[in-house]
Parts: sequence; C-alpha cells; structure tokens
Amino acid sequence: MLLPTAAVVQLEALLMIGHRWDVLRIVALLLCVMAIALVRTGMGAFNREEILSREHDELNLRQVWATFKTFLREFHPAGVPPDRYSGADFSFGRFYRRELPALLREYRLPLGVALFAALVGLLSGGYIGQHYRVGLLDRYLGQVGSAPTAGLGLALSIFANNLRVALFSSVFSLFAFGAFAFLVPAVAFAQIGFVTSSLVARGGSWFGLGADSPLQFLLGYVLPHGIIELPTAILSAALGIRIGAGLMSPPKGFSVGQNILWAVGEVLKVWARVLLPLGLVAGRSEGLISPLLIGSLYGG
Repeated sequence: MLLPTAAVVQLEALLMIGHRWDVLRIVALLLCVMAIALVRTGMGAFNREEILSREHDELNLRQVWATFKTFLREFHPAGVPPDRYSGADFSFGRFYRRELPALLREYRLPLGVALFAALVGLLSGGYIGQHYRVGLLDRYLGQVGSAPTAGLGLALSIFANNLRVALFSSVFSLFAFGAFAFLVPAVAFAQIGFVTSSLVARGGSWFGLGADSPLQFLLGYVLPHGIIELPTAILSAALGIRIGAGLMSPPKGFSVGQNILWAVGEVLKVWARVLLPLGLVAGRSEGLISPLLIGSLYGG
C-alpha cells in the first residue's frame, strides 16, 4: 500500500503546481472510492475468533498448493470448504456439461459488471465521437478503410496481443479491486462507439453502405471476429473482476486467501478450456478473414 500511496501523493503535488484542480477533484473521488473499498475489505475479512485461533499458525505452502489443486480439479461455488470437495479427477465432459454452466451462474454479478463496463465504454466513445473529433482522434478515424495484409502472422500477433492484455488485466486486478479488468471491455467498446458516432456525425447512414457508413464499418471491422472476440473479452473481464472482488468480501466459509485461490483457479480453468480456444478462433478470423472483407467493402 505504501508505494502506490506515495506515488499518488507525488502526483497530487504535480497537479497542484500545475493548478489542475479539475483533475484533482477526480483523483479525490477515486481515493474516496478506494477508501470505501478498503474499509469494506477490512470489515469483511475481520474475524476476531478466527484471527486468534490462527495467531501462531505458519504459512504452509504445501497446504496452499493442495487447496489450489482441489479448486482446479472440480468446481463448487465459492464458500464450499476444500474438505467438502469429492476429490474427483478432472473430466472434460463434466466440465463442459455441468461445471461451466454452474460457473457462469456463479459469475452472474461479475458478468453484469463487465456488461455495464461495455455499455459505459460504448456510450462514452459515442459521446467523444460526437463532440471531440480533433487531433489524434481524427487521425485514428482516417485509418478507417485501410485493410492490413491478411496472413497467419497477423492472426498470431492479434491473438498474442489480446492474450497479453487479458492476462495482465486479470493479474493487476488483484491489486486494484478489478479496475483493470473493468477497463478492458470499456476501452474495446469505446473504440466502436467512437468510430460509429464519428461516421454518423460525418454524414454516414446506418441504412446504407459507403465510406462513411457506420454499418459498413461494423460489417468489415467488427462483425467477423467481434462476434467471438467481444463476448470473450466480457467473460475474461468478469473473471478478472471476480479476482479483485476476492479481496473485498470473501463468502461465508472462506478466508480471503481461499477466496483468491478459488478465483485464480477458475480463471486458469476457463482460460485454458474456453477463452484460449475462442481467442485463437477470433485471432484467426481477424487476421485472415477481416482484411479481405475490409478490402472488398472499401475497395482496397
């Protein structure tokens, strides 16, 4: 906590020197939100009897690893103690038939938060596209219509970039209460909202095709791979948000450590068995199919 706090204090000093009181108000609001989250974390994790009972315990890495492997092998809702797991070996059939639907039900709230982030990004990007199309944003908009060269190298590059963003956002969400995972769908949908609203402001129509048509932009740049990539990004964000929430409010029967281990275990399982294959399909589509469709639509 000391290093991030020291960095924020130095940032505030620079903002004061620059008389950026508008930005300082935003920083103060974010600090209030963080303070509330930390208070909530302390209240949720504090249990006097449990603390006293574990006062002389030592960190047992072997027990931590055993608990983590238990969470990896099979799925139970958060809060079910590890000693109540059946100890069954992992089964692909059981995972896709029973455990994945149950996990998605368990993640209803994080999925709702990720969808809310996507909506916020879409509306924010649309607002920016309507009112602030200047400088760098105009140059970004000017790239619409130019198609990259299709190829396997492009597909692998896109897949690696998406994988890096999703994994780093999940890891950093552990230290920022899910904020980084929240930003991934927000930024992705903000780009879509910005371009489509800018094209409409430039005279493009939703009911026809053409260089300024937002419909044509969606058909060429978003739909071929986005039909897989965007839901994948939302699910990945939900997993990261749940990791961040693991620090704030462990369910009854779980310690904070067990809650984090459970959330990380679910991330690894879903990534290896769902998101990674879908990411490969989306990257292949974006690298091999989208450039050809863009060239066909825009005459490139």
